[in-house]
Amino acid sequence: MLDFWNQNLSRWTDGAVAEFPSYADLREKYKKGEYILAYYGDTRKIQVQISRDIEKVDLKTMYSIKEHPGQQLVKYLVNLKTTEAFARTGGNLQRAEEIQEWFSRFEKVLRTIYEDDTLTLNFDIETFQFTIC
Repeated sequence: MLDFWNQNLSRWTDGAVAEFPSYADLREKYKKGEYILAYYGDTRKIQVQISRDIEKVDLKTMYSIKEHPGQQLVKYLVNLKTTEAFARTGGNLQRAEEIQEWFSRFEKVLRTIYEDDTLTLNFDIETFQFTIC
């Protein structure tokens, strides 16, 4: 009988536990973008949509738990790279620099995730593919 209770209690005590005053408070913070809530299943499957051409990706402020915005990551990155190129050729150097700085910050995040200070994110202009090296 003790084993039964230990097993049932372990799912409530093991892992990360978030505390918040009330459901209403959590919901309000979520709506304002002050709280990020995401579900990751037992097996993480990365299913990104690969870009074959330039496609505008409109990001939302909030996503439901059932949506998978990460699937559009590559399309979003391709869109940013092409916007940077268009900004440069169009003489909007400030916008081009903003995008370049965004990619620098993104690369830093990847370095942290992969624990590799030499990591680079490379973009192939012929295939519209990104490679982490």
